[in-house]
Amino acid sequence: MRKIYLLPVLLLLICSKNAFAQSDSNATSANTFKASGKPPVICCGDGGGGGGGDCPSWVFDGDNDGHYTSVYPNNPTCTPPGAGWVAFTNQQPGDCDDNNPNVWQSASLYVDNDGDGYNNGQQTICYGASVPSGYSTTTNGTDCDDNNPNVWQSASLYIDNDGDGYNNGQQTICYGASVPAGYSTTTNGTDCDDNNPNAWQSASLYVDNDGDGYNNGQQTICYGASVPAGYSTTTNGTDCDDNNPSINTATVWVLDADGDNYYSGDPVTQCTSPGAGYIVKTDQEQPGDCNDNDASVNPTNLWVLDHDNDGYYSGDPVAQCTSPGTGYVVKTDQEQPGDCNDNDASINPATIWVLDGDGDNYYSGDPLTQCTSPGAGYVVKTDQEQPGDCNDNDASVYTITWVLDADNDGYYSGSPVTQCTSPGAGWINIAGKTVLPGDCIDNNPAVHPGAVEICGNGIDDNCNGKTDEGCAVKGVQIYILNKSILEGKRNTRLMKFQVKLNKKPENLITVNYTTQDGTATAGSDYTAQSGTINFQPGVKAAVISIQVQGDKTPEPNETFKVLLSNPVNASISGGAATGTIVNDDGTATIAKTDEMSKETILIPKNIRLLPNPAHQNFTVALTGYAGNVIIEISSFDGRQLQQIKIPAVTSEYTQQIDLAKYTSGVYLVTVRGREGDSKTLKLVVVK
Repeated sequence: MRKIYLLPVLLLLICSKNAFAQSDSNATSANTFKASGKPPVICCGDGGGGGGGDCPSWVFDGDNDGHYTSVYPNNPTCTPPGAGWVAFTNQQPGDCDDNNPNVWQSASLYVDNDGDGYNNGQQTICYGASVPSGYSTTTNGTDCDDNNPNVWQSASLYIDNDGDGYNNGQQTICYGASVPAGYSTTTNGTDCDDNNPNAWQSASLYVDNDGDGYNNGQQTICYGASVPAGYSTTTNGTDCDDNNPSINTATVWVLDADGDNYYSGDPVTQCTSPGAGYIVKTDQEQPGDCNDNDASVNPTNLWVLDHDNDGYYSGDPVAQCTSPGTGYVVKTDQEQPGDCNDNDASINPATIWVLDGDGDNYYSGDPLTQCTSPGAGYVVKTDQEQPGDCNDNDASVYTITWVLDADNDGYYSGSPVTQCTSPGAGWINIAGKTVLPGDCIDNNPAVHPGAVEICGNGIDDNCNGKTDEGCAVKGVQIYILNKSILEGKRNTRLMKFQVKLNKKPENLITVNYTTQDGTATAGSDYTAQSGTINFQPGVKAAVISIQVQGDKTPEPNETFKVLLSNPVNASISGGAATGTIVNDDGTATIAKTDEMSKETILIPKNIRLLPNPAHQNFTVALTGYAGNVIIEISSFDGRQLQQIKIPAVTSEYTQQIDLAKYTSGVYLVTVRGREGDSKTLKLVVVK
């Protein structure tokens, strides 16, 4: 604070009255200024104005903020000495910036721009009533970034981006209360991949993709707590196939060409296969195969003597690798013991014997199943042997089934009667005949199931319980097509007859059907069947499937019929179809009786299909044929695809046939001679 000293001489010049008293008063004021820092009040004259009185003390407060920088030092005056001078009242001494009314005091403050309590050095500034923003009178310490209130301390931290406790070097960073993500104050060691928390250590490992302990080279990889799959820290040696754990330098190979788990020769230890037929040895592979080209022959074979090949053997099984001799076969589940006659395939423990003393194919009593004949008169039961012989000592008298067919139209009325003698007039013995049930008028041969309904006669011509049905329908006609199929060696096959309409119907069409024996017999050659076919509106075709029984007996082709009857909303234009069961069991000589014109037909076996299987074409080679020949190609279900008629064939003849329009599959090739004989072979087409 500046001190202002008043000159007594000036006071004496300007004061007139009570000068000494005023002098005492001014002296007191001057002493008071010196003591208090405030300017004294000076006793003044009238200043030329004719009066007298006290003049104020003047202080310099340029910004008028109540803080002054100096006291007027010259003679007292009752008017301001100049601009910025004000009469002293309660102003405070000391203004560090008298041009700014908002500041007056000066101090050294801490620089804290971000206000986080940490400083960026000190600075002496002029300020007002409060410490300005960005400064502080106190501090918690030095700030490494005074523009960010969240950070203040600086340290060298470990870089750990993936947080796995392993570092990727060190870095000095500025941070706040806690260590930021991606850094750590501690470390477990160096990280080889700081972007993967599951990997940190690096090593050169053996590549072992198949895990068999043999390596496919080495590779330096970065991994975690355990060695990853496909790698190993140890090895047994080099692997020649690292994708197969069973293949390596310690692999044992054995020769099992037929794949029966028995090998021939000695095992070979090496990485690669020694050659064709060699496989990796397992616990299942056993030594000692005596025929490594036949999977059914090995040291565990049980051989049984089934000389007649009927599925029953005589004697005891023999365990050895090779066949004991002629007639021996490898035992299977089908081979059963106890054959009492190993030279006759019809005699074995499953043979059924029946008593047919008169040889009329009808037997009395119950069948017996045993290996040897029960006694005189017993024969092996066949399909021809029927039960119920009423006199087994007379071949002309046996069980007879009689039906009443008074009009002899092949349809009977009522129910069959089984007895040895005829029940009366009109009854016929159905043995060897095809007589169907359902005759509704048995004294009119034109009336029976399947007959054509004659419109307007008022008679139920087809015995379906309706009169003149279908007569009002015009244009829609039903017909059935013939069908043929190979007989087969066993089990059954389906012969599928096509039933068609001449146009699409607008209403529901129904028609009945039934089978009828020809040379084929229901029960032994095929399964008798009857039913109803429905044609929905818009549908023109349907199928009737009849089961055909296969066998191994050489015989002529056999036929039966499928008959249509009782159409509704349509008429029948072709109501009978012939089903032909084609023999496929080799040559059969048919000696015809008088009814067969006493003609003998030989079905030859001199037909060859070359090549078979075929690709682009094949050749039918015929030997022994003469005259006209027909070659037919059918699908395996009997649908005819192509027919070739060849006139005047010589004894040696070949016919090439193109297969461009045929797809892969099995086809039937049938050759028909001029005498009516035929033979069917299978052709395999491979595209």
